[in-house]
Amino acid sequence: MSQRSVSSIIEPPTKIDDGINASFENIIAEYKSSQEFEKFANDNFSMDEENCNHSEVMECNNVSDVDTAISDRMIEFLCLTGRLKTLPRRGWILNNRGIKNPEPIAGHMYRMAIMSMLFDEDDDDDSMMDSKSNNKLDIGKMIKLSLIHDMAECIVGDITPMDGIDADEKHRNELVAMEKLGKICKFM
Repeated sequence: MSQRSVSSIIEPPTKIDDGINASFENIIAEYKSSQEFEKFANDNFSMDEENCNHSEVMECNNVSDVDTAISDRMIEFLCLTGRLKTLPRRGWILNNRGIKNPEPIAGHMYRMAIMSMLFDEDDDDDSMMDSKSNNKLDIGKMIKLSLIHDMAECIVGDITPMDGIDADEKHRNELVAMEKLGKICKFM
């Protein structure tokens, strides 16, 4: 695999916005199996794992080499997840619902994180108890889950039940995407 340079990852927002919406609409219709999706993810979202794996970076004598490798991965991660700012939640635009400006996926994740913050950890009220475990809700965990629960969609897009993709297949494809994002983030 060849290493992607930082300059090849960063593009002006207009190029990203124009290309991403069009390409991800097609991706949902194109992949048929987890194997095909995994091949797509590997072909289109590859990293130079030979030159940027954890053990090799840790053996670098030059601190700036380590910093560069970490910075490149951070930028790649931020660019990928940044797509969520422009990808609309497709459920709002399917079947001609008349929603002109549906919220993007990132907007949905952000709103859920804000909603999680509204709970008061110090409140002794029973409303703060998890009904299943009888433990207090972990607000920090709720915020983190809100911010990552749709993160795979920066690669797979917003797959809805109307796309005709089996729930298990959707889960497998999202798992491949999260593993790909996890490989990028392994230094963070």
